[in-house]
Amino acid sequence: MSLGKFECSICLKDRSGIHYGCSDQACEVKLDVQCALDVDRSLITFDGHNHPLIFLENFEDYAKCSACNKYNKSHSIFHCPACNFKLHLLCGPLPCYLKQEKHLEMLVLKDTHIGDWVVDEFYCDSCEELRDPRECVYYCERCNYSAEVKCIMPELVLALMGKSGDVELRTLGRWPLSGKVASRGLSAEEIHKCDAGEVPKKTAVTLGCILESFTEGEKNELDVIFDCKEKLFEDLGGGGDTILDASLGSNEDFMQLVARLDSTGLALLKKKWDADIPFIKVGKGDNLLPEKLVRVYNDLYHAYGDPGAESGLSPQLKSIFFLHLCQTVESMWATTVLDITEEGLVDWWISVKAVRRAGFKTCFVADALKVAMHAYFGIRAKTFEDNLTHEIELLEEKIREKKASQGGIEYLESRRSSTVRECMSEAPPLMYKTASEVVLGLG
Repeated sequence: MSLGKFECSICLKDRSGIHYGCSDQACEVKLDVQCALDVDRSLITFDGHNHPLIFLENFEDYAKCSACNKYNKSHSIFHCPACNFKLHLLCGPLPCYLKQEKHLEMLVLKDTHIGDWVVDEFYCDSCEELRDPRECVYYCERCNYSAEVKCIMPELVLALMGKSGDVELRTLGRWPLSGKVASRGLSAEEIHKCDAGEVPKKTAVTLGCILESFTEGEKNELDVIFDCKEKLFEDLGGGGDTILDASLGSNEDFMQLVARLDSTGLALLKKKWDADIPFIKVGKGDNLLPEKLVRVYNDLYHAYGDPGAESGLSPQLKSIFFLHLCQTVESMWATTVLDITEEGLVDWWISVKAVRRAGFKTCFVADALKVAMHAYFGIRAKTFEDNLTHEIELLEEKIREKKASQGGIEYLESRRSSTVRECMSEAPPLMYKTASEVVLGLG
């Protein structure tokens, strides 16, 4: 035991006084007395991490999420005391099923719920307020009942704290990771399995190691691929059939968007490389990928075969383009059309262009990109038109109000004197003459 100020490795709160510390001087794990004695704390096994996680309901500081890499001030996070791994609530594993006190039926976790009807407004059946249809809900199909996460938080917290028994978990998204709440803690055997699973029979190398291993020939090949100035789609050159007929700048504005996308250099991709990302071998060949993208690769392989089979590049070079291909597919899957930004389109655009230049099969992702780009432009044009229509309606309303306040044109005409009528009739012919011309009768 030690004495002094410290941050508890369990609850992550600043403490002072007596605490427990690891006997290894290099280890920074410190526990306050309360957390050290909390032997009933539930632990969570998670496929996305090697160590057991704990759930912290109240975390008032900014936490950098190990999944989305963003800093958010989150009230609830998943935390690994062994290595300071953190996940925001919606980035981590959530209960697959929950029982809400105010609803009789069991609710199932759904990534999104829109239903069969295309409407402008979506409501949470629990609080009866508007909800974002892009966010996850807990849903009862029999009752067509949807509850937002914020409305089911009391039950969700109890489940993640182990108060509802053992609970099966999963993350959101097309490629979910599973987990489980062990309400009575983990057995020694389960903890040993977690600790032993850091690299499950696969040797990992980092992206930095791959880049350093390139020969001069491979570096030259990479430079040739990234020095690309060709267009991605030749059929977007201005033909009426291939361009949306939208009022926002019409074809000209659409072509400016395409030009901005095509003008972005592929070298921008290099700035997004993280040298510390670990790669492992995937598939039957020597293809390399980050482990978190293996599920994306497997889906692509099942649907289209090996996308890089016809490329003549070395396995090390291919790994760069497998990275960009799978990242793009994953990002496109996770982004609704409403959330597409021009910055996101640029990332997808140059990634697809680079992968195609590398000799990969890209028709499937290029077709999806074209549809996404059209939809993005269409929504932008529709929003512009809707805003313009709204502005016109507001101006027309002001005109009506102005007329009503003045009694209307007929009312004004009825109140004009003969002098006013005479002035109004004399004014137009004189508008473009100087005062001296009027006085002297010149011109």
